[in-house]
Amino acid sequence: QVIYKTDKLNKLNSGFVKIAFESGATIVIEGPSAFMCTSDNSLYVDQGQLFSYVPRRESGFKVASPSSEIVDLGTEFGVKVQFDGTSIFHMISGKGRLISKASGSDIGEHLGKNTARRIDSQSGQIHNSNFDEFAFVRNIDSETNFLWRGWPLDLADVVGGGNGFGAGQLNAGIDPMSGELTMQLS
Repeated sequence: QVIYKTDKLNKLNSGFVKIAFESGATIVIEGPSAFMCTSDNSLYVDQGQLFSYVPRRESGFKVASPSSEIVDLGTEFGVKVQFDGTSIFHMISGKGRLISKASGSDIGEHLGKNTARRIDSQSGQIHNSNFDEFAFVRNIDSETNFLWRGWPLDLADVVGGGNGFGAGQLNAGIDPMSGELTMQLS
């Protein structure tokens, strides 16, 4: 779904929503959250948690919060904005420019892959934070209610009839002649 600029905060009390921007960015927002699409290339998050995927060719996507702004340079990143306005950023891949806007400061820092930073809403200071690449829902499948947080895919589980994340059966496999699932008794 393409969302255009809005003039008010959208509230998501629970659940997840996926937004595709005309710029090519895809965002997954987790409730509870309050957010606003400010252009076809930017989003404001008052509170909540989101994951952003921006194709490298579409760099420049911005996510702003009460205390900060991050400008993507072709990345995958997560943002968590707490009730007090403190913002936490996890740069999962690529790189981006983080800017603190709290307390009138204009402190900036480039973030690279596998880094996390927290911006204090009162002081505007940027601090290191513990990086967690699986903290954010990256994709949703509404048909199966499956939420993917970036976990690696287990091909043995797929061969065992599962979805790649532990749903397969032990001692199961695929018959190379028929392509059907087979069970081996132990």
